[in-house]
Amino acid sequence: MTDIQPFPAHTVLPPMAKAVVAPHYDSMSAAERFQFAEQHPDNYLNAMRSVDEYPLGTAPSIDTLMADNRRTLARLLTDGSFSSTSRVRVLYIPAGVQ
Repeated sequence: MTDIQPFPAHTVLPPMAKAVVAPHYDSMSAAERFQFAEQHPDNYLNAMRSVDEYPLGTAPSIDTLMADNRRTLARLLTDGSFSSTSRVRVLYIPAGVQ
């Protein structure tokens, strides 16, 4: 049985949108994602980095990378980039879930 739980929504504040909103990352190559993330430290792309983006031999361990991603997300959620709508809870139900 699927366990569906509501979670608080966070919305990017308009003045921060240009810096924070990620580009169409799924249409970027791994090298392009790496370069973009390095050049834009406040972009959400830095909260979802993957090992395959890094040049050969330079990738951090998966544990280090996940810790870095969590720190980036925590910073973005507390530095004024997002507004919290803690009174509103949302559900995300992927297509195909019954």
